Amino acid sequence: MSIDSDNGTPARATYREQWLARARAWPRRHWPWDLAAFLWGLAEATVFFLAAEILITWLALSNPLRALRAALFALAGGIIGAAILYYWGGRDPFSAMTLLSALPGLTPEILSAAEEALMNNGLWALPDGVLSPATGKAQAIYAQALGIGIVPFLAVYAAVRAFRLLLAGCITLCIGGALQCFLPRKVVILLWALAWAAIYWGVLLT
Repeated sequence: MSIDSDNGTPARATYREQWLARARAWPRRHWPWDLAAFLWGLAEATVFFLAAEILITWLALSNPLRALRAALFALAGGIIGAAILYYWGGRDPFSAMTLLSALPGLTPEILSAAEEALMNNGLWALPDGVLSPATGKAQAIYAQALGIGIVPFLAVYAAVRAFRLLLAGCITLCIGGALQCFLPRKVVILLWALAWAAIYWGVLLT
């Protein structure tokens, strides 16, 4: 806080001081969500079958800026997770495939289709795969063995993953914001939960 030069009493904080105070306080208020998003993104890219978009869309219903920040942390976790699977698949693809085949929604057919797509289309097959959490894991395992370098692989992964996160957040913000204009917040949250339940019910049935 600045000091009034005339009488020595505290003066109103300048705009810059207020901005710096808010910037210093932001990490303390938001780090639990940032950490949760990072760990969720890391887990989803490796051994977890629930998409990080669940957390991002939940945050988008009430705080778009917090959702955007969490999306960046989820993206960072996802990139690290994809790199782990990339190198794991290059060193021991059998153990990696054995673990992933036990995950819900990741069938032997998906693993085979991911390998075939990479063999036929190379790097151009990655965008379609990353849009699907299950197929993206399978592609990460096969990418190194099929001659796709780590830099182009992670570049495409990051771009498509960012698109997925931002698209989910924007759709939720638009639809959720519109619904909250005439529905109670609890009803909107219930509809959000039912939508995700329907998505994963469909995934588990296929």
